[in-house]
Amino acid sequence: MLSIYIKTVLKFIPGLYLGWGLGSNDAANVFGPQVNSGIIRYWKAVTLSAVFIVIGAILEGQSGLDTIGGIADINLTKAILSAFSAALVVNVMSYLRIPVSATQAVVGSIIGLSIFNQGSIDYTRLIKIVISWIATPIGGALIAFVCYHILAFIWQKRVKNLMTFNYTVKILSIVIGCYAAYSLGANNLANVMGAYVGAGLISPFRATVLGGISITIGVLTYSRNVMYTVGEKITQLSPFSALVAVLSEAFTLHIFTQIGVPVSSSQAVVGAVIGVGLVKGTGMVNKKTLINIFAGWVFTVIGAAFVAFLMLFLLNSFAFGEDKTMSISDIKIYSQPGDESPSEDYSVKVNGKPVFVYKARVSAVPLNQVWPGYQRPLEQTEMASFVYWDMSGSADVEVVSNIPVEKVDIRPKSHNIKPLVEGNRIIFQMPEPGYATVEINGIHHALHIFVSQIEENVPEPDDPDVYHFAPGIHNPGKIELKTGESVYIAGGAVVHGLVTSSNTSDIRILGRGILDTSTFKREGNPGPITLHKCQNVKIEGIIIRDSNVWAITPRDCENLDISNIKLIGFWRYNADGIDIVNSRNVTIDNCFIRSFDDSIVVKGLRGTGDKPVKNMLVTNCVIWNDWGRAMEIGAETVAPEISDITFKNCDIIHTVHIAMDIQHGDRALIKNIRFEDIRFEIEENPLLPIYQSSRDQKYSINEKDKYCPQLFVLIIRENNYSHDKERGNIQNILFKEISVTGECFPGSYFVGYDEKHKVKGVKIENLTVNGKQITNIDEARIRIGDFVEDVSF
Repeated sequence: MLSIYIKTVLKFIPGLYLGWGLGSNDAANVFGPQVNSGIIRYWKAVTLSAVFIVIGAILEGQSGLDTIGGIADINLTKAILSAFSAALVVNVMSYLRIPVSATQAVVGSIIGLSIFNQGSIDYTRLIKIVISWIATPIGGALIAFVCYHILAFIWQKRVKNLMTFNYTVKILSIVIGCYAAYSLGANNLANVMGAYVGAGLISPFRATVLGGISITIGVLTYSRNVMYTVGEKITQLSPFSALVAVLSEAFTLHIFTQIGVPVSSSQAVVGAVIGVGLVKGTGMVNKKTLINIFAGWVFTVIGAAFVAFLMLFLLNSFAFGEDKTMSISDIKIYSQPGDESPSEDYSVKVNGKPVFVYKARVSAVPLNQVWPGYQRPLEQTEMASFVYWDMSGSADVEVVSNIPVEKVDIRPKSHNIKPLVEGNRIIFQMPEPGYATVEINGIHHALHIFVSQIEENVPEPDDPDVYHFAPGIHNPGKIELKTGESVYIAGGAVVHGLVTSSNTSDIRILGRGILDTSTFKREGNPGPITLHKCQNVKIEGIIIRDSNVWAITPRDCENLDISNIKLIGFWRYNADGIDIVNSRNVTIDNCFIRSFDDSIVVKGLRGTGDKPVKNMLVTNCVIWNDWGRAMEIGAETVAPEISDITFKNCDIIHTVHIAMDIQHGDRALIKNIRFEDIRFEIEENPLLPIYQSSRDQKYSINEKDKYCPQLFVLIIRENNYSHDKERGNIQNILFKEISVTGECFPGSYFVGYDEKHKVKGVKIENLTVNGKQITNIDEARIRIGDFVEDVSF
């Protein structure tokens, strides 16, 4: 993978190419008439053009950026393709010596891309621009016609000497040419960089500098051909006529710059030259050349749209393999729900569009109470932030932190997202839907990013079997689902409620919005989603915030599909993530879990009919565990059997106690458990977890307290939560493709119970710590206790 710095440079090449093409074509509009009338030499003209184009771009070039960037939804790929398509058309026209409208080329290419993707177009802005296409040449002609007569009258009255007349015209022509170059830079910068600013890839000021320089290079290297067309072929220009034409063009450009509309300098100067020609009579205007120029303008829009459409078609047809940094993305952003207050720590843009930033209370320190504990004091917590949106393909993300930035970590690090940091501004690309945390100066006050696929098969609002919550804030309280019923929480909705169901089948809980249990007490209430003896259940897409106890708890259920669930804001004691209790045939896929207490847990509890736990797959999840275990079986294991459980392709980005754990406290036979392709990240200076010995105890650690969480724990023992008198066994456990990164080396331990209740058959394949292959028990720092057999690498 290329570094983000190289990629950033490569992204702007099409825009720079467009700027070069615009400069090579539009320099003719600044000094073309003067060069061809002999007032100024070509190289002096292009040098002055270059200097004043840059000045105009820097001082006033930002005014039209929003107009171009806001025509349609623009992402990285669209910005690149629109710039490249427009540049191709502009340079073909330069080669053919036809003045071309860069504005028409850029707008045409953006429209072509939007038509291909069936994207939305801001027709108000588009109509404004199209009107400017008509108004620009007409305005240039009228201004030139009037200016000619006014200046001719002044000259006849005030300048009697022919030598003085010629000298004055020459000086004024050069001054006016500089003014025209300034106006060109101020107005046409938006054509070069507007799409990039609209996509959020560059700040407006940097766009003005970069775009101005690219236009200047085009002026200096390839502008001679079109100067000839503008200066000679439309109509023969005297030095005085050339002065009037360029002054009129500059006025026209500057007027449109003030109202924030980028227009075509070619249209302005052609209109001005026509206006001068009309003073002398229509017979002085070369109608054939005008027809060619007008045809070129029409072809520019159509040609740029076609080229962009074709390039996008080819891009979609021939994908870029595994590198998805150029993929096309449709993005759906949800608005602020009602009076939900935003985060004060961050502002976020996706492809240049602002995204609402939510707040969530999380644990600040690993200080806990033994069950049952009590409502946790807020002084042990802090505020974190999160954003969410839907998309297909990739997106460019800009985060502005109100927290001074010294260091940035984006996790999971396995995603290899390399941010570009500019002061408090952080820029990076989300290559596809998924999850990321942006951690500024450590783990506190982090920003969590949740990106889902574009939603499909949305239930109808009037479906009688659906509790449908539209965008906004809702307070339904407890919702009890019956067979065949669903809860749908739309993106942009916050629902303060709980969902329960018992002895039902075919139920669904889905959407993109937030299920919030902050209004429910910890004691006396079930968690956000509690299911008992349910079959064929789908839980998909929603965010659960501020769980009062365990968040998702299916008991004695079968055939569960839990996917794309995001859990955040867990700060209360015993706020587990997902607890699978005596259930069978369960899939947990593509979820983000930040919990205070265990994150994904398999349990057997008394009172569930002595049912086994079997056939469970956890895959593609990201886990942040503020207390307890990230992936656990136990500690309650009241079941005849817990078997065929797989955790695969997951990232543990933080955990306090243990990454992967079997804590066996009851009689179940636990067998055929696989932990495969698990990536465990350990932050710098992990915090020591402490149980409170008194209610008013504060979290305090000594600088000498060095702590490292543990990697693997397999243990059979009676514990505080045991209900069976008999102990069970642990058999056939696989740890495969496990990688650990961090500054400390986590230890592990395996301990059985007695001769009849053992840990037996543990295999470790391809364990790496900070890239080093670990090949034996001693290297792995595994402590082997009593009643453990057959541990191998």
